[in-house]
Amino acid sequence: MPCSCSVYGDQTIGAYRLGQDPSGLSSGGAVASSLGPAWASLGTETSGSITHPAHRSGIVGMKPMVGLTS
Repeated sequence: MPCSCSVYGDQTIGAYRLGQDPSGLSSGGAVASSLGPAWASLGTETSGSITHPAHRSGIVGMKPMVGLTS
């Protein structure tokens, strides 16, 4: 089951392949950064929530250190 839902309940679609699941809770930010509407996005890393969508969207995802960002 895809896990890339937005707060509105819609499915986030991957940037480069029809029906691609970007895989993760930060997938909206990863897809937006990959396609260009956002130059960067901020998310939380819990079990691959940043790194998996970044990998699938062809961008760099950095795992933040605890307390580094508010």
